[in-house]
Amino acid sequence: MAAIFENLLNHHLNNNNHCYGESNNIGFAPDLDVVETSNSFIIETELAGVNKDDIQIEIKDSKLYIQGEKKRSASEASSEITETTKEADNQFKNKKYLSERSYGKFKRYLDLTSVLHLLDLSSIKTQFNDGLLTLTINKKNPELSKSIKILL
Repeated sequence: MAAIFENLLNHHLNNNNHCYGESNNIGFAPDLDVVETSNSFIIETELAGVNKDDIQIEIKDSKLYIQGEKKRSASEASSEITETTKEADNQFKNKKYLSERSYGKFKRYLDLTSVLHLLDLSSIKTQFNDGLLTLTINKKNPELSKSIKILL
């Protein structure tokens, strides 16, 4: 079971076309960690600087989508890397010397097709603390999926 999920993730996470989504307007790709426990799968996504209201999570066509947008602050939006510090009307303009942070829309997905039969999708729990989005998906109870013979 772990090998199936590991192969699935290795294939999709290492292939940019499957990992990032269907749009060319991707601003950045947040990092993902996927951990299997004895009774669940835990997916953690780093979304530092992203507002909780700007995140959408859905399962559609056997894929788990995590998408949203990391917006620039007002001061960031008004700054540009530039040589000039004054505009034509002599108003001071913020001067940015360095910008290493990523902004824009993001869309990641994991194709769950080969492990969907193991997951209890009604059990998904989400948590968003300190820029870390955590999704926990319980595995189906193996006792419930066993065949039970009933005698008359």
